[in-house]
Amino acid sequence: MHPLGILHGAIVDAVTEPAAKDVALTELVIAGAALTAGAVQAGRRYLSAALYVCGLLIAFATLAIQISDNGWLTGGDGSTHSWFIAHRTHSADIAALVITDLGSPVAAVTLAVLIGARVSWRAQTALPVVVMVATTGAAWAVSTTMKLLVGRARPPIQTQQVLETNYSFPSGHVTSTSAVVGITVAVLAIGRSRRVRALLAAAAALLITLVATTRLYLGVHWLTDIVAGAILGTTCAIIGATVLYALDQRRISLSAADAAFSDADSPNESLAQRAS
Repeated sequence: MHPLGILHGAIVDAVTEPAAKDVALTELVIAGAALTAGAVQAGRRYLSAALYVCGLLIAFATLAIQISDNGWLTGGDGSTHSWFIAHRTHSADIAALVITDLGSPVAAVTLAVLIGARVSWRAQTALPVVVMVATTGAAWAVSTTMKLLVGRARPPIQTQQVLETNYSFPSGHVTSTSAVVGITVAVLAIGRSRRVRALLAAAAALLITLVATTRLYLGVHWLTDIVAGAILGTTCAIIGATVLYALDQRRISLSAADAAFSDADSPNESLAQRAS
């Protein structure tokens, strides 16, 4: 390359890299503000869900752009990858393989069907199983699409303990696990006390962290891949939970209208009342 071309490229990089970092920081601040507002508006279900989804999507988009541009947010990927490789043991290898299989997209869909069917049977409505399976399937579809759009390479094959040849961003395992665990917690938490909801949320966070850690340990994902997967799966879970609530309220309204029209009793209990 011509020396002037090299100099021009260096100048452009020096100018644009700080600007790109400032833009990414601004986007993350906006995402954090939206998530905080969602927590403040927790009593207004739809507004809170919309704010959460907006915040999470902004964070996800920021990560995707940073990865495409090899930005500063990817700075910890290499060191994290090296740390896990250096701390492998035989017993941890076995545990990681078992946990990662339980967190696969296929296992996530199976779990969604089983739990959804159980809740649907107790609530005497098919809404839970339909929404849970749809949420998990949508998370997998979006994750697969983003893999193709971003096209990020996996960590080196030499460091992988299970061979993965498709694209890396975001982690499909973490996305699916976050979606199915999130929507499951949303369904099981209906009508429960604050303490029970907190325990369910803590258990969900632990399960997602375990699956995410195994993907790093096995050397098949970068740190930003699993963070993005958790964000994407949680987003799908929030949307699914909001849709489930809206459909349940519509079902109650229709049942009440039918009862008034026919002047007869009609089952108009909510999912929380039916499943309890």
